[in-house]
Amino acid sequence: MKRVFILGVVTIFIVLNLGGHAFSIDIDEGFVSPQWLSEHLHDNDLRVVAVNFEQEDFEKEHIPGSVFVDWRSDLADTGESRYYKIVSRSGFEKIMERIGVAEETAIIFYDNWNNRLSIRALWVADLYGHHNTAILEGGIDAWKAAGFETNAHTTWYAPTRYRVDTTHQEIHADLAYIQSLIHDNDAFIVDGRPESMYTGMIRGTAVHTGEKIQRRGHIPGSVNIPWKDNINHEDRFLDRDTLMELYTSRGITGEKPTVFYCNEGVHAAYDWFVADRILGFKNVSVYDGSMVEWSDDPSLPLELGTE
Repeated sequence: MKRVFILGVVTIFIVLNLGGHAFSIDIDEGFVSPQWLSEHLHDNDLRVVAVNFEQEDFEKEHIPGSVFVDWRSDLADTGESRYYKIVSRSGFEKIMERIGVAEETAIIFYDNWNNRLSIRALWVADLYGHHNTAILEGGIDAWKAAGFETNAHTTWYAPTRYRVDTTHQEIHADLAYIQSLIHDNDAFIVDGRPESMYTGMIRGTAVHTGEKIQRRGHIPGSVNIPWKDNINHEDRFLDRDTLMELYTSRGITGEKPTVFYCNEGVHAAYDWFVADRILGFKNVSVYDGSMVEWSDDPSLPLELGTE
């Protein structure tokens, strides 16, 4: 049931979830098209979540009925000022409750930043056991390019009681685990940054703080698959065969444990998404401390140049 209240010149949508059939996303790759989302936009048990770079971008325009989640404060540990570490379990539960998501709710994430923040959000949801998720490929730009409308209306959903039953820590890697892999021939470490950062030509930047990475170079033994290599100029993923060739050419076949890192764990999630959702590889994870954490410790080795 939906009830609409008009207050002055501001239109406020309040959606009450009073039951309904369970909804299931049938997109194996983990992403949907603007056409698909348009057809399902008003389905029960579907939540569309914007993870825009800035909240003011969302407030100016967004997909109708969508709600906003802040990638800096909602999806990260706010008690950690330097590193972009994942939000706590209880923090994730509170976010889901705030936006009216239940355990069975399907979520479509989208952003205005080349899919980067929506993919990071999906990875967070995956870690906390919410797998009924996908991203809108190409984000809000693709939505508008397809001719669909946006608005600036505010939508609130009735809060839920959300509890995480199972976490999947196997898709999350920490510093100690990365250290154990440096000389391990039975595992892969993948750097998702641009080649210039990987080689050490330039220092990387932690986007969430704007600070430069302390040191140049890459984690010893890691290979480079820049996140942009996964998409075309319209932020659409390359076809599966091309992506498979890209990853296998770097030795990544899904047969060995593979950890992705970048400057702070955002772009690493991009490669992880392709490996996990599109290519179907197993044993893939994200090191969210990434280069910010690694380079802060001068005792940890870094390599310059190519592989």
